Amino acid sequence: MNEPTSTDEAELSLLGSILMTGGKALEEITLTPDDFASPRNARAFELMQALWAKGQAVDLVSTGSAIATSNAETKRLLEPAYLAKAMHNTPTSALIGQYQAITREHSIRRRLINATTAISQAVNEVDDINQVIEVARKAIDDAGNVSTNEIRSMAEVEAETIAELNAPPRFTITPWQDLNHLIGGWRPGALYVIGARPGSGKTLVGLQSAVGMLGRGSVLMCTLEMSQSEIHKRVFSQLLHIPLGNILDSNMTPNEWERLTNRKATGRERFYIDDNPAQTVEGIRRQARTIQRRHPLSMIVVDYLQLMESTGKSDKKRHEEIARWTRALKVMAKTFDVPVLVLSQLNRESARGGKPTLADLRESGAIEQDADVVLLLHRDEESPDELSMLVAKNRHGMREAITLQWEGHFASVSDRQWRPAIEAA
Repeated sequence: MNEPTSTDEAELSLLGSILMTGGKALEEITLTPDDFASPRNARAFELMQALWAKGQAVDLVSTGSAIATSNAETKRLLEPAYLAKAMHNTPTSALIGQYQAITREHSIRRRLINATTAISQAVNEVDDINQVIEVARKAIDDAGNVSTNEIRSMAEVEAETIAELNAPPRFTITPWQDLNHLIGGWRPGALYVIGARPGSGKTLVGLQSAVGMLGRGSVLMCTLEMSQSEIHKRVFSQLLHIPLGNILDSNMTPNEWERLTNRKATGRERFYIDDNPAQTVEGIRRQARTIQRRHPLSMIVVDYLQLMESTGKSDKKRHEEIARWTRALKVMAKTFDVPVLVLSQLNRESARGGKPTLADLRESGAIEQDADVVLLLHRDEESPDELSMLVAKNRHGMREAITLQWEGHFASVSDRQWRPAIEAA
């Protein structure tokens, strides 16, 4: 039995198999017309798909009739004799899987060639080398991103869902038990927004969340306000329990210096901090992709949304740009299958009021729309040792407020500890 050895033979045999089966072979084919190297074969495949979609049999008679009533371009590319040749040269429709595999492989190779052209053009025309790298990576990723999945009914896949129920949950617990009770933990693929007024602890909460995820993989934290050194000092304070003021003032006790100099890695070798003050959402994606290739990501943190910049010049209004960023960050969470924490400022007007609400998220309702969970932080001057955290939006659970213990001197917050009342002497 002769088997196809070239892409043209494979494409012809694929078309022949469709004709030999009256169109039923189309149910097994996951290719698109763009996967065909020959414009003639691509148009024939498209025509056959259209006939099958109308519920018609796909044979030499029906395709010949369709060609006769088609536009001039189709008539120029196709003729019934060509389809008859395809059918005659097909060894057997039983090898349709092989014909499809060969066609797909050559399609990917062509896409990779086109990717090199796009990369070469970017190298010669784009000034920002980081943007060139992003173009190159995206072009290569897109070239290989060919879906072969077929849609299946619930009955066919529900066993997989039931098996998931027996597996450990994919949530990773947060550092706060009361919050875990409400949201379960950090969910891969979800977008979390932490909103607060300046000085209310959003960076601290984001950083503590990031450090807590280091046991699960690499963490990328993009800090557009603080430097790497400032973040490092807060991590030292959290993990080594050294007062932050002592670290900031370089006024540590001998014991604290010893703990600092003898520190162990404890996952920090997987903590990547990007303090580029002109960060873009494309830059974040590029950094995340680079880290993912070294070691699987477990979380991305952005501090904070309103400080991000657009790529190049943009005519869009500010709220439209923020809407684009939040949507891109949500897509990023799904692409890398990690939770993405985005810290956000609240509107200035909200500072006059009491506890914040969703309406106080600054500059765009898209922040609320795209987020799976929104956490709003609030500190009251009358209770300086407490941090109120409101679960204002939760796609997967309850919406309530919790109170955490503020431990700013150790750059952290913790679950409130129960203390017995002490009567005055």
